[in-house]
Amino acid sequence: MLKRYNQNVRGLVLIAPAAPPSSLDLHKAILDIPTLLVWSHADPVSKFDRAEGYKNLFTKAELLDFPKVGGANDPSWVEHMPESIAVTEFQERMVLWLSSLPK
Repeated sequence: MLKRYNQNVRGLVLIAPAAPPSSLDLHKAILDIPTLLVWSHADPVSKFDRAEGYKNLFTKAELLDFPKVGGANDPSWVEHMPESIAVTEFQERMVLWLSSLPK
């Protein structure tokens, strides 16, 4: 089944996963899939320092980081949702990453 999974899945996108990378028990076939990690530096839910652990976990990981998502008057939770707040930048960078995946 994992062989078929690798043939059909061209990439994974993880947006600030909440679980610590050390808690994951993933099969090597999944770890070899190109993976885009999306994170805000000021994420109050899934701290940015966790991104490096995920980047090291996946063999083909790329980090799409957002130094600041919200404005000065926005609540802190907006930093957990760069894909919903910084929509244009997220979409542009996502298209670039998707176009770089092997066909």
